[in-house]
Amino acid sequence: MALREFCQVEVRAGEVIKQHKISALPVDPFIVAKNESILCREFEAIAPGISGCLMKVGDKFGIFYSDRFSSDGFRRFTVAHELGHYFLPGHIAYLFSQGNERHESESGFISDDRYEREADAFAAGLLMPGELFKNVAARVKPGPRAVETLSEQCGTSLTATAIRYAKLSDDPITVVCSKDNRVQFAFMSEILKARRGLTWLKRIPGYRKGR
Repeated sequence: MALREFCQVEVRAGEVIKQHKISALPVDPFIVAKNESILCREFEAIAPGISGCLMKVGDKFGIFYSDRFSSDGFRRFTVAHELGHYFLPGHIAYLFSQGNERHESESGFISDDRYEREADAFAAGLLMPGELFKNVAARVKPGPRAVETLSEQCGTSLTATAIRYAKLSDDPITVVCSKDNRVQFAFMSEILKARRGLTWLKRIPGYRKGR
């Protein structure tokens, strides 16, 4: 995602945080959805590989998240991802432009689709607000323990927390997730990106989990 797009998503997440008077961690996406009159339900019929979906019937919205994932952090991220589609400008118009009532998402930073990447970034910004996140990070020694502490404070998965940590940290950090000897995604902190001579690990286009 381009820096400009990332900043726009961050601004929108910050607006939602302010609108809902959120001032402490953890941020509960289920409460945000409830305050917006959006129904949230676990759903067993969601296809494998799909984390959740946003429903639109008339002017009413609902969020369904898969029961296949045991991680509470992943469920919370999934709901926040669908809230991204709801809150981010242009998403509703694009996702439901064909008159369909259901949009399925594969959250988790592995999609090539712009709208899915933006929704992932929104979820990270909503659940791990920059200022609150940095305040906690500043009190912990940099490294894996910092990620664990931040994960506990934010109620987010270690993976999502590590990525957010890399994006917001002033320390040289790289986060790489691989499966079956293939890179699914990689993130570097800004200070590390600025160093010359580094090779950026890239995911093979079109690669998906479980393939």
